[in-house]
Amino acid sequence: GALKLYQKWDYKGAAERTSERGRLSCKSEDWALAYFRARAYFLASDFDSAEKVLEEQLHLYLHLPSVALLRMEVEAQLGLRYFGLVVAKEPNSDRAKLILGKSHAAAGRTKEAIAAYQEVLKQSPERLGIHLAIAQLYEDELNWTAAIEELKAELALAPDNALALAHLGHAYTESRDADQAIQVLSKLLETHPDDGRAYADLGRAWTMKEN
Repeated sequence: GALKLYQKWDYKGAAERTSERGRLSCKSEDWALAYFRARAYFLASDFDSAEKVLEEQLHLYLHLPSVALLRMEVEAQLGLRYFGLVVAKEPNSDRAKLILGKSHAAAGRTKEAIAAYQEVLKQSPERLGIHLAIAQLYEDELNWTAAIEELKAELALAPDNALALAHLGHAYTESRDADQAIQVLSKLLETHPDDGRAYADLGRAWTMKEN
């Protein structure tokens, strides 16, 4: 099966073998298989396919260290591949600035990444995902106030964005705003009852409120 192919260093074959199960969902029992597929694509240097799995099947699990690290590795490779070509052809395009932001973020250059993403927003203020990307960088620095503002801006563009809701609920919890955390996390869990971190954050928020 897929594991034997993986052990034989046939990573592409292992990733494609997992596809025989059909399209994976975001259910908790599928995330490990989705991670296996994404990791196999990465090791096979098929970074586009790895990114697609991360975005479609693992977006609710980006808080897990293994998934977060894989995303960082994939984005770094995509940045290296595309950056020179895009900047040479379209130096002032949204795409060039977006890739630059991802490259800075993957390299841990938070200030530069935020600046690049903000340039994208100046040109395309309604582009989805940019406020979320900035918020995640602020979260890494434990700057919850700034993260909350970016997440609220993302949700103003896409009110049902589950990933943004999850991050906003967590940010409110970390900033000890129990009422807002409970409101956001309750909304999220109505449609994504398998989100374990949301349950944990909701429990913390209720504890803070009761105390």
